[in-house]
Amino acid sequence: MILRVDLLEGMMIIFLKSQERKGLPMSSDLPLIVAQMVKEAVSHPELYQTKNLYALVLESVESILIEKTMEYTGGNRSKAAQILGINRNTLSHKMKKYGLNGKGR
Repeated sequence: MILRVDLLEGMMIIFLKSQERKGLPMSSDLPLIVAQMVKEAVSHPELYQTKNLYALVLESVESILIEKTMEYTGGNRSKAAQILGINRNTLSHKMKKYGLNGKGR
């Protein structure tokens, strides 16, 4: 499953970089970014053969969201939890689940 999640995350990164090259703001259209990621995932069933697509997409987005928020806060879990709108203990649990250290991966 980790390889499949990495492939899905890779597709999202490629999409974000293509948006950047086109001069489009990456943060202004999150629904478009997620829609493109899901479209790519659906068209590549090998990415989710061992796990349902719903869980795969949610885990991919959640892990990146936590990783980038931790980077933004310089590893400050309390601040990251506040930004994410979750409890600090929940954040710590999710970081452990996704193999994230104090400042991202």
